[in-house]
Formats: sequence, C-alpha cells, structure tokens
Amino acid sequence: MKIKLGIFFGGKSVEHEIAVITANQAYASIDKEKYEIIPIYISKKGEMYTGEHLFELNMYKDINALLQTCTKVTLINDEGVIKVLRFPLKKFGENIINTIEVAFPIMHGTNGEDGTIEGYLELLGLPYIGCDIVSSAIRNG
Repeated sequence: MKIKLGIFFGGKSVEHEIAVITANQAYASIDKEKYEIIPIYISKKGEMYTGEHLFELNMYKDINALLQTCTKVTLINDEGVIKVLRFPLKKFGENIINTIEVAFPIMHGTNGEDGTIEGYLELLGLPYIGCDIVSSAIRNG
C-alpha cells in the first residue's frame, strides 16, 4: 500500500515561484511506486488547491486558468485522519477529496522557512518532513 504524501508548495512569499519549481523537481524524483502524491498548492493569497495539473510547470504561465482546473481545499483532522476537503463544502455529494499521511513542505521565504507551515501541520497533527517549528524559526529568524 502506498504512503499518501502531501506536497505543500507555493505560499505568500516573494519566493513563491521558486517553491513551485522546487516542488516540481521533488515530484519528479519521488518513487511513485512507494508514494501516492497529493499536491497542495498554496496561492499567494494563502488559499489551498489540489489538482492533477499542479505538477506541470507550463500550466503556471496562466495561473488563473490553472486554478480553474483545480479544487480549492481545506484540511481537517478527523479522529486522527487528515482529510483534504473541498472548500466551500457542497451541501450534497462527496466533499472528501483525499487523505494525507505525511506532509512534505516545499516552501521558501516567509511562511515557508520560518516555522509557520510547520506550526500549521503540527496543529493538524500531520507528521512532516524537515525541521520542527523552533528549528525553522531560529534558523530563519
């Protein structure tokens, strides 16, 4: 059974575009036989999206068109299971898009390398790859 790996990238930082490129490079290098990869793109407005085209760099030439192919999401911890939910929720139909077992934050600059994303993931109870909150804050503070 594959591990569900959420790759978190983008963000409000001036280094947003670098994070998108880095995430695409990481995606290309990850063993797809071992991991089911769930992209979680964070826009410059701080909104989260998931979608199959988020790891296609050429799609970022028109970010508005790209986001129209994606689903806006939010994450919740439901009894220890981190669920990726459609946002806003539909009144009828399925709102659970996927689940995530471990996060791989690939973000640069403000909110990415200062402990912010790690704090969010810890609040969710979602294990993640990389430095913890304090280490990130000290390293970049």
